[in-house]
Amino acid sequence: MKQVYQICRFICVMWSLSISSTALAKQPALQLKILPQPQTLAQLIALQATLDASKDPKQLSAQPYAVCFYANISEFIPSKEKDIKPIYGCVFSDQVAMNAALLRAGLYVHTTMGMADDTQLFTSNLMNAVGGHDFDGKDLVRYANNAEVPATTAAEHQKLKSMEAIFDEQVIKPLIQKHAENFIFFAIINTANKYKANMTHELLHAQYYNVPAIRPILLKVWNQVTLEDQTTIIQALQAGGYDMQQQELLLREFYSYFLQNDATNYLDAIKVLKPMASLATKYASKIKAALKQNGITALAISSN
Repeated sequence: MKQVYQICRFICVMWSLSISSTALAKQPALQLKILPQPQTLAQLIALQATLDASKDPKQLSAQPYAVCFYANISEFIPSKEKDIKPIYGCVFSDQVAMNAALLRAGLYVHTTMGMADDTQLFTSNLMNAVGGHDFDGKDLVRYANNAEVPATTAAEHQKLKSMEAIFDEQVIKPLIQKHAENFIFFAIINTANKYKANMTHELLHAQYYNVPAIRPILLKVWNQVTLEDQTTIIQALQAGGYDMQQQELLLREFYSYFLQNDATNYLDAIKVLKPMASLATKYASKIKAALKQNGITALAISSN
């Protein structure tokens, strides 16, 4: 863990220098800030109070921003785990800014759509609907190696395209250059009523990636879910745009949606995921119990 911490600090310093130099030259379409110290779950929850809140997260902010960091969730990683992937994340000012930066990669990796062109991407209703992204580093490497982002774009898309380019050059490429595919990355937006849920959802994904023992435990629980409930969950996730042919994606979302902060209310408030709301408490308790039997504590916000 000490080596990961040192690597993280080096990258954060390099990011900060790069971003500072850019800012001096020109106000960027997307304002980037890198926090210099690793952030625990408690610190990431407290971070929201220090950020400018968008009045309408579904609209592009006057000055779009992304605050990026290294997330330290070591208290939720068993000490026996040796190959811990460093976890990086960003909080964006709004959904449009976040999805300008990451939706194209998200669609390529997590759906059957493949490579979206600029019109498909920037005019999609997903631009102000998707509330978070998560990637295993190997998926971002696959996207970087195989996807071909159009070199030119229509005038009305230039600002959003610029945000995508800035984020790729100053955040994603440096991570790939430093870690190859050995890292985890996620992004959420700064929204008052869903921040904790989105933060815990994405960090639960990161915990899943970093604790291989979770998968067989979760698969065992999933195989005990009634056929009716499995169908409800799969259909809801498919309606949300997830590719349910990917079992790993199914298991990660089963884990994160049911164990995230305020899961029942969160799911109930999203039309396509609403059918899952009544199942959240039922299966969250089963997942937690199964993990506990195997000495694993699911990531959760402290009640203290």
